[in-house]
Parts: sequence; structure tokens; C-alpha cells
Amino acid sequence: MELLSAAPEGRLPLEFVPLVCAGLLNGLNGVAAAVLLIDGPFHEVGSSEYGYAIAGREAGAKGCRTALSCGCAGR
Repeated sequence: MELLSAAPEGRLPLEFVPLVCAGLLNGLNGVAAAVLLIDGPFHEVGSSEYGYAIAGREAGAKGCRTALSCGCAGR
């Protein structure tokens, strides 16, 4: 997987990007993908490492479902 983060550091602190990446890898389940990270709202109280990992996993899984449903997979 290739990950490009274009999220402003004020919106997504750099220390959370590897957690999103790990979640994406888990959610993609071995499917090759290029991912552009454009946002990731951070809140001092409500943001957690676990939350960003789950968000990445859910985004990866949704990307796979979307690719399969539109017939894009395997091209």
C-alpha cells in the first residue's frame, strides 16, 4: 500500500499517521492500493490511537467494498 498524507498537521498530528496506515493495511486485507489521506480531525480530548487505527481499518474495508461493487477491482 502506498499512503500519501496531504492532511494539514494541525488537523492530523504526524504521530497518528502510522496508526491510520496500520488500520488501512488491516482493512485492505492484502489488496494493493494507493491512498490519499486528506483529513483526520483531531480533538485534544476525544482523539485516541485506537480511534485512528479503527478509522483506517474502516476506510480500507470500505474502499475494498466500493471497488468490488463498481467492478473496479482487478483492473
